[in-house]
Amino acid sequence: MSGFRERTRVWCFTCKAEHPAEAFEADGAVMCRVECPHAPGTVFSLSSDVELFTHFRSFPQLPAARRFQFALLHVTDRCTMKCPICFASSGDGPPASVGDVLEKARIAKDAGVKAVSLTGGEPTEHPALEELIRRLKRELGLKVVLITNGLAFSRDASLAARLRRTGLSKVVISFDTLSPETSRLMRGDDYVEAKLAAFERAAAAGLGLAANMTVCERNICEVGPVFRLLATRFPALTHVLFQPFADFGRRSLHDRIDRERIVRALCESREFPVEAFDSFVPAPNVPAFGIGVHPDCCAVCAVSARGAGVRARLSPLASSAAMRRLCERLAAIDGSGLLPPSLRALLAWVRFAGMRSLPLFAHRWLCGFGGRAVLAVVDNLPNREFMLSERIERCGSALACADGSLYPVCAAYRMGKERKR
Repeated sequence: MSGFRERTRVWCFTCKAEHPAEAFEADGAVMCRVECPHAPGTVFSLSSDVELFTHFRSFPQLPAARRFQFALLHVTDRCTMKCPICFASSGDGPPASVGDVLEKARIAKDAGVKAVSLTGGEPTEHPALEELIRRLKRELGLKVVLITNGLAFSRDASLAARLRRTGLSKVVISFDTLSPETSRLMRGDDYVEAKLAAFERAAAAGLGLAANMTVCERNICEVGPVFRLLATRFPALTHVLFQPFADFGRRSLHDRIDRERIVRALCESREFPVEAFDSFVPAPNVPAFGIGVHPDCCAVCAVSARGAGVRARLSPLASSAAMRRLCERLAAIDGSGLLPPSLRALLAWVRFAGMRSLPLFAHRWLCGFGGRAVLAVVDNLPNREFMLSERIERCGSALACADGSLYPVCAAYRMGKERKR
């Protein structure tokens, strides 16, 4: 599609106000001109690839009626690593008290959130982590996920099993590279084997698994190999989140990768089983669940994995046309009809993705049944100074802060609100 142009609204993090703006195509990219009184005529990039950008924009869009699907709980600033690429403001401050974390969790639950992710810093540094998980699960009935660098799991052989017994459901481990040299550059030391050991121990304890890969110029060539290794080695893995290096927080690596570049890199990799970029779709929207994520937010591709290790086979879970029909069908589920919306959504998924898709929803029982589904999810972080207002309004993930507010995650981290107590 050529000649893309639209009027829009942009939130300015400097002015802390909304400004009118215009998005337009320029030399194959998508730019945005902001009418900001402090910087008239400012232009920033929305996307490096107008073809992919408009592909994602072509899917059904819902009104900006947001309901947060999950919330992050920042439990400590402390971290065992000092990564040059981290977008969080980690440091050496005291951990959040158990009472403060539970109060923020209650705020999230009152807003309809059913799952929380503990983050930091490094959440395993919190001295009362097991108590936190136990009380979040038993007192508030929340599903609890841990976002971690994984080093504590590799050093303490019993940690994963203990956290599983306290009520932890899932572990999301950062894993950026297979190269020791790249690990030292991005994370300060060679952590490759330690992180793989963390996956092994979490899986052995019966925890759900996912991975976060921060992508910059140094490791964008590894997105395919990293996905293949994790998807074939760990049957309990549900997804790999590819997160572009953010241009806020620590910035010793001054490059920026957007969602479209990562999608192209995956499709061009021999290690990734999908070659057509239109097999990636924006996060599906389901009105009955209050899910109306903006199409600029992230992209998703479903992959089927059969077997394990070097003999494992990866293939597209469904055709690009089937995935588009799935998105359209989910967007039409509005709560009417005889069947519950959740059952209608599940039937729609199975109809277009097949029985192999079921393990995505029940890995603990079905991860070896007829293959398994693994999602490649490509995030799209905002610009340092600006963010489309509609993205903020339709964000489905929140950061729970001590002031009693839930902030959309991308905007919250940009404003440093994870440090508020």
